[in-house]
Amino acid sequence: HPQRLADVYKQILSYKPAENLTYSGCITTNISFTCFKQMKESLLSKGVMDRKLFTALCMPSGNVDVLMKLLEHFCIAYPIDGYKKLLLPWLLPMVSKNCNHMLEEPAVHEVQLVWRFRFPAFYPDGFLEKLAVSCHRCFGTLNEHWKTGFYWKVETEEDNEMLFISQLLVVEKKDSCIDEVESDFEQDVCLEVVARVLLPRTEECSRYKPTSCIIQCVCDIAKPVVLRVEELLKLSPGLVVERYVVCPRCSEEGLS
Repeated sequence: HPQRLADVYKQILSYKPAENLTYSGCITTNISFTCFKQMKESLLSKGVMDRKLFTALCMPSGNVDVLMKLLEHFCIAYPIDGYKKLLLPWLLPMVSKNCNHMLEEPAVHEVQLVWRFRFPAFYPDGFLEKLAVSCHRCFGTLNEHWKTGFYWKVETEEDNEMLFISQLLVVEKKDSCIDEVESDFEQDVCLEVVARVLLPRTEECSRYKPTSCIIQCVCDIAKPVVLRVEELLKLSPGLVVERYVVCPRCSEEGLS
C-alpha cells in the first residue's frame, strides 16, 4: 500500500539519523567521504537531504523520482532547488524562533487576521510537518521554515510600483504562550495561522484606506492553509479542536 510504503520511508529517514546514517551505506555510490559528511551535516542541521544521498539510501529500491514524489504526496518531505534536494520537516532542529520581526515591517495601512486551532486534550504527532509539506504545493518556496512554524511572503508589483505585500505565518504554540486561554490541560497546543496584507510606507500610499477588497485578499491568503488544516483534522476522527478567529479591530484596541 502506498501509505504504508511512505510510513516506512519516514521511519528510515527520521529515526536517529546522526547515529544510523553512516558512510558504509554509500560506498557503492560515487559519493566521497568528504561529500558524505557535508550532506549529513546539512541533513542534521537544516533538515535538507541531497538527492545523491537519498539515491544512495534508496538503492536498489527503484525509481528515485517516483520515491521523492511519493514522499511529497504523503506529506513527508518536499522538493527544493528543482528536486535536487528534499526538505524533511521532521528533521528540522528544535530551535527557539522569534516570529515577531516577521510581521513588523513599516506600513501605512495593514489588515491582519488570525485563525486559531486549539487542541485542548491531544495534538496529533507530526501535524505541523504534514501541513508545511501540503502548503508548499500551494505557496511554493517558503521564506523560512523551522521546527514549530513556517513563513511565506510575496511582494505584488504593477508597472514597477509596489502595490502591497502579502505575508503568511503559521506557528505552533504551547499553552504557556496563549495567555488569554485558560485550560485544565498541561499540554494544550494552539496552531495559529496569521495572514497579513500591508502597503509600504510611501507618499503615494499615504491616502489609501483599507477596503473590503484588501480584507478579502487577507482571507484568500489564509484560505489554502485553513482548508488543509481541516483536511488533516479529518484524518483524526474524534479529535477535540476549538476554532476561532481573532477580531482585527479588537487586536488594534488591545481587547483580544
